[in-house]
Amino acid sequence: MSSMKYILHPHAQSITKVLSSLHSSQSGLTNVQVVRRKKDNKLNVLPSSNQFISSLSLLFSQLKSPLIILLIIAGIVSGSLGEIIDMSVILGTAGINILVGFFQEYKANSAIRELQKMVQQYAIVLRDKKKLRIDISEIVTGDIVYVEAGNSIPGDGRVIESSYLEVDESSLTGESISIKKHTKVLPMNIQYTDQKNMVFKGTKVTAGNGYIVITAIGQQTILGGIATLVSEVSEGFTPLQKQVNKLSVFIGYVVIGIAIMIFFLGILTNNSGTYTALQLFETAVAVAIAAIPEGLAISLTIILAIGMKFIAKKKALVRRLVAAETLGSVNVICTDKTGTITEGKMRVEFFEFDSQKVSSEQLDQLTIDTIEEGSNMQYALQIGALANTAVYEANLEQYLGDTTDVAFAALSFQLGYAKERLETLYPIVDTIPFSSETKYIGSLHKFKRQHTLFIKGATEILLGNSTHILRNGKKISITENNKKYFLDLVSKYSSQGYRIIGLAYKQFDHKKTSKIIVEDLVFVGLAVLSDPVRKGVAEILVKTSTAGIKTIMITGDYANTALSIAKQIGLPHQANNIIAGEQLESMTDKELIACIDNIYIFARANPNHKIRIVKALQSKGNVVAMTGDGVNDAPAIKAADIGIAVGSGTDVAKQTADIILLDDSLITIVETIEQGRGIYENIQKVILYLLVGSFAEVILISTILFNPIGLKTTIGSGGAYVHSCRLYCDNSWMYVRMGRF
Repeated sequence: MSSMKYILHPHAQSITKVLSSLHSSQSGLTNVQVVRRKKDNKLNVLPSSNQFISSLSLLFSQLKSPLIILLIIAGIVSGSLGEIIDMSVILGTAGINILVGFFQEYKANSAIRELQKMVQQYAIVLRDKKKLRIDISEIVTGDIVYVEAGNSIPGDGRVIESSYLEVDESSLTGESISIKKHTKVLPMNIQYTDQKNMVFKGTKVTAGNGYIVITAIGQQTILGGIATLVSEVSEGFTPLQKQVNKLSVFIGYVVIGIAIMIFFLGILTNNSGTYTALQLFETAVAVAIAAIPEGLAISLTIILAIGMKFIAKKKALVRRLVAAETLGSVNVICTDKTGTITEGKMRVEFFEFDSQKVSSEQLDQLTIDTIEEGSNMQYALQIGALANTAVYEANLEQYLGDTTDVAFAALSFQLGYAKERLETLYPIVDTIPFSSETKYIGSLHKFKRQHTLFIKGATEILLGNSTHILRNGKKISITENNKKYFLDLVSKYSSQGYRIIGLAYKQFDHKKTSKIIVEDLVFVGLAVLSDPVRKGVAEILVKTSTAGIKTIMITGDYANTALSIAKQIGLPHQANNIIAGEQLESMTDKELIACIDNIYIFARANPNHKIRIVKALQSKGNVVAMTGDGVNDAPAIKAADIGIAVGSGTDVAKQTADIILLDDSLITIVETIEQGRGIYENIQKVILYLLVGSFAEVILISTILFNPIGLKTTIGSGGAYVHSCRLYCDNSWMYVRMGRF
């Protein structure tokens, strides 16, 4: 029986059909099937990264510069002419340049290795109806895998059983909200970001548990496809490399031209036979070598190395030496939203009660002593803390779990209503887990000599099951106007990119019934959440705009969310300033290039979109910096002129990037760009100084040799240097000691 490598569109097929196509069952594969599939299929591993190259390869990579090659040739020629000192100086300069570049980049790569995090290496699978713990590399298609909170998903898989299973897919999609998974069949023509009956390799389970059947492993997974895309994207030369390479080639042609010119002019003007042909040849070669600014390579390396050190003080790690200068040439920053512009985690921004709003500023000033007993605010905090699955991790001193639950738990803890304390005061009787069908989560507690159900979820569901509303701590009968008021708020805030959660409770005598019935609720109000913008981002974008740098936000989030963030940080956010992924799919590259000057926001973007965006910008002569934190950002990070990964991001993004932000801040990017511009200016000054000095020597010596104005010279017998010369000027002799060159 031939084993299947993968199947097409498993999200659009029933569980029975998927299992049948994979020749598997809910009790797992047999050992015989596993052995056969291991023979036919590759291991469940991704293409190995070539970002961490060997020390020897890193050393030889320093020889790619035409300027270094030119210096080595000049040193060899000097040695062949017997000029050992000249050869030693020139080759020593090239050697120092190579070693400085090597040690700087080696140090950066070593630092990245230290930044890498430990990842899960094992998974629980069903084989021959038994649970086994195996290395994830041994997983094959058709394996039934058990996953639970804290596990990493070992391969792409179809969900066949879900018990409130939630998965954090931010590393692939850029969205900071955990995705609730189910087993229903979905339409065929939807992107993987919307396939809620599928899980993907490299993502992490945040809540619940379930079973999945592996539909793709290794390179066939979504993550594997991104890794392949990264390997196929070629890294181009930086602006400095391009300019220095052109300069080196130009200098090469010039010195060859000078040598030829001096030799043949010497032959033509040597009527008296003062010099032999060999002397003229050696002199021509010596003068040509003098024209090579051998100090240029080491000067560039030292400037870049010092620049890297200053950039490191700004909390940015530069992996490639030339990347320090490239920052100074950047005029477009393409940045991911989650984790760079925003904090990458949900936060309760404010509450809306009946005709009352509690703003974020007011929340910051509240304490457990200032919150009135029985008030809307107290109930809101109790509901948020108790109808909650987040777990406090003492070692990390933070809550872990669903991002929404974490946000409520953190706020309640901050204001004195810690989840753990409340659960001690009001013991849990029962719970209602969240499901995509009910769209709410609840927790039943012994509370004030009776039972109280705390519940939060979709506002329209809770309002539909409410008979009362809490107004200033008092229950009153709910009206249609009350419902319309809150539903209008939901519509308003949703259009601004916020996440809205309804809050309600119900008290009843436990002696009459112990069953949880979600009806006759008291509606408390709304909690409005968002992934907050980092402090200082709006101000720093004004600074970048003034400096001639355009900022483009590329995100996997929906258009409304992206527009809301853009408005907060001051990016243009009109209809002609945004393109969604679906619209981008229908555009040709020419159409994208034609309109990209006006675009500041790309929403629902996938990895292929990001590469197209970067290349479209580059085609218009822009020097592009791409920032990101997720696996989905890696291909575009590599394709950009300068790739920037945030320190808290994935290892894949870090390995691909040229620069790593140790504090995840967009502000750091701007500060490093400022430092890069200073580096660029210093390089320009040094190049000008060295070229003027080198060619001044050539002009002076050429003038002396051909003596068109009565200059008197003495050339040593070796011909490779001029001992001295006397220049006749204004009826007097000027003695000039030239020495070796």
